[in-house]
Amino acid sequence: MKKAALRLERMREAHAQTDRDLALALKTPSAEKLTVTCGKGCSACCSEPVYAERREAELAAQAIGKMPYPQREATKARIREWLERIKEAPEILAQETPHVLVYRQLRLPCPLLQGALCSIYQDRPWGCRLHTAVGPRENCEDDSKRLSQLYAYVPDALTQKSSLVVLGGDGGELEMEHFGLLLAELVLGERVESAGRTLYKVNRPERNGGGK
Repeated sequence: MKKAALRLERMREAHAQTDRDLALALKTPSAEKLTVTCGKGCSACCSEPVYAERREAELAAQAIGKMPYPQREATKARIREWLERIKEAPEILAQETPHVLVYRQLRLPCPLLQGALCSIYQDRPWGCRLHTAVGPRENCEDDSKRLSQLYAYVPDALTQKSSLVVLGGDGGELEMEHFGLLLAELVLGERVESAGRTLYKVNRPERNGGGK
């Protein structure tokens, strides 16, 4: 397998491991009474900022490239519209970590949504996979209640340790960037800088026994 393909395949494996970690965490005694609100057709959080590792955006771009031509062109058009709207919001680009309610006021859904469904669901980034609401759905949908929403706290999945082991490497950090800006760069070929382009870094475990 070529190196470029291998690095994306490892990211898919890491995503799959994260899904397994999350599923197991939600079955532990401390989480058994939680009712996960998230479900098919609910896209309230898809108008909030998401951060991703570059390979996750590459997976998304690859998935877009495999779409039938009409769907692919419609998706590109939505990405273009999303990018132009973001460029018209200097208050967002100037913030290192845009406040979720300020961002939601843009009423700017993820360009990968088709209706209320994610068009690349199997390749969605960690930020989406680990966003697990356990409070009432209306708390996600209503801006006035959004900050009171409850989320599942699943340490093993949230720290992504077993997933990062799948990725391997020699330690160091994974750099997480604004998913929409990464997507626009990879799909449209236009890079837009912002104070919040890079949000944070996730420590990778050392080879042969790290991850503690």
